[in-house]
Amino acid sequence: MGALRVYNATDMDVGPQGALHYNLYYSDPRFSGDGTFGTLTVQQSLNVDYIGATTFINLVIHACDPHICNNDLNIYITILRQNDHYPMFSQKVYSVTYNDSTPPGQVIPSICTDQDIGVGALQGVVFLNTTPGVFLLNASTGVLTTIISMDYRRARGYTVVLLCSDTGRTTPPLYSIGQIMATDVIIWSTTLAYSLQSNPYFIINSHNGTIQTISSVCDYPYSEIVLNATVTDGLFNDTVAVPMVLTPGNLNSPVFTPGERSFDINELSPIGTSVATFQCTDADNGTNGQISYSITGGNIDGAFQINQVTGVVQVANLLIPPQNLAYSLYQITIQCSDHGVPILSNVTLAYFNVYQDNALRNFTSGFIAFVNENANINDTVISINTSFQYPSMHSFIHESVPNVFPIDANTGVVRVAAHLDHDTVPVYTMTVVAIWSVDPARNSSALLTIYVRAVNKYRPQCMSIFNPAILDSAAVGSTVLQLRCSNADPRINGAIVYSLSMNYGVLGINNDTGAIYISSPLDSISYSVLNLTVLVSDGGSPPLSNSYPIIIFITFTVHIPPVFTNCQPL
Repeated sequence: MGALRVYNATDMDVGPQGALHYNLYYSDPRFSGDGTFGTLTVQQSLNVDYIGATTFINLVIHACDPHICNNDLNIYITILRQNDHYPMFSQKVYSVTYNDSTPPGQVIPSICTDQDIGVGALQGVVFLNTTPGVFLLNASTGVLTTIISMDYRRARGYTVVLLCSDTGRTTPPLYSIGQIMATDVIIWSTTLAYSLQSNPYFIINSHNGTIQTISSVCDYPYSEIVLNATVTDGLFNDTVAVPMVLTPGNLNSPVFTPGERSFDINELSPIGTSVATFQCTDADNGTNGQISYSITGGNIDGAFQINQVTGVVQVANLLIPPQNLAYSLYQITIQCSDHGVPILSNVTLAYFNVYQDNALRNFTSGFIAFVNENANINDTVISINTSFQYPSMHSFIHESVPNVFPIDANTGVVRVAAHLDHDTVPVYTMTVVAIWSVDPARNSSALLTIYVRAVNKYRPQCMSIFNPAILDSAAVGSTVLQLRCSNADPRINGAIVYSLSMNYGVLGINNDTGAIYISSPLDSISYSVLNLTVLVSDGGSPPLSNSYPIIIFITFTVHIPPVFTNCQPL
């Protein structure tokens, strides 16, 4: 409710004959007219959701002097719809369960509605967070459809966050933000009228001085607004500056950043073990953008706790799955909320799979390690212990070659204890036993294979290289020189690769065979001598190489036309 506008009329008469008063031609309970000042005031809510479909009103104001009312003013008022309601999903969290191998085409309805129509009506539903290539979203209806089959091995579950939005603005109109009051020393003057200098964002109630918004101030470019308000008793007036500081509104809900939502957790995880971290962002600033985290569902027996500030989830209780199951599944609802007014929040589902700490889980598939033949005594070859999440639960022994590769019973570290020679013993195999200190029935063994790598010792060597001469008419593809090189190292360390440092645009070399050949016609160049450098490298790590200079002489062919000799006339 508040003043819409002041309408002034004039009368050429003076004195009492020119005193004007105003009245509405017909009564409309939604509006009233001030008889003295011509102020038109809203008396009832103009919310079109409640007053029906009428969005256009025609009022007629009479301006009268003491003797005659012969001037009418037609006022046409259009009521604009405002965005009064937030779009809302029918449920905050949708939870759907599918069997493994469920085919694509499953429909998941997410119903979002908005009580507004017109300018504030529902716009649509979009993804805020999802796993690409799994779901298809109908933006108009909010219906999700699976586009792949469900595979438990690929993912234990999926979390999808949807955003439902409308087309309106978020700042409600006619929001009372303050009131100014004035007094009049002339006690018999009981009627004061308030007015504001023209402003697109605010109006003032002419009777009580209440200042209200009439449109969103979200797009106002400054953080302060100074309103000039005037009060009058009909004879005298006063003006006051009303400063207003605009504080940011809580316009945005926090949003979870994309990330893993399924986690495997060892059943022996100590209390306090960090198992996951969730992060939210909020587009608002200051207090409105500060975020707190909480667990709001699925936390059976208080198994987990979350740090309200960091979003780190930790084990808070014993995690022992049933004896007849290899794992137990916790479906936890994580919520992040901001500190604004009103508080806005968002949720995501996380899946914690608690599995049995069985040494066979990571152990029986075996281990492979590599060590150079020039390794030093006590060099570490492999740490078996790293395959266990909680290695303090195990100790280790092995059943062969302990004098060459002993294992530390407590740490599971395998070290070098003797000189190694690839040519003598290239591969060692041994059986490692993990002893379960809590339950000996879970003891298990695995095969450890250690490969001794030959060290790259020798550089490639080439046989004597001569400096060839070729005719400039030699055909493209012809072999100019065949290099013959060898390497004393075995296997990959002895592999040889050839390359040219410069080819003058007419020569090439076969990287595998070392054959230098003509790649373009020689008569296209003016050189008679080509100075080359051939680089011969092996396949070791790091590679070893030798370079060889080669000089190739080009002999230019002299073309002499044929000449007849001893020719006799006929």
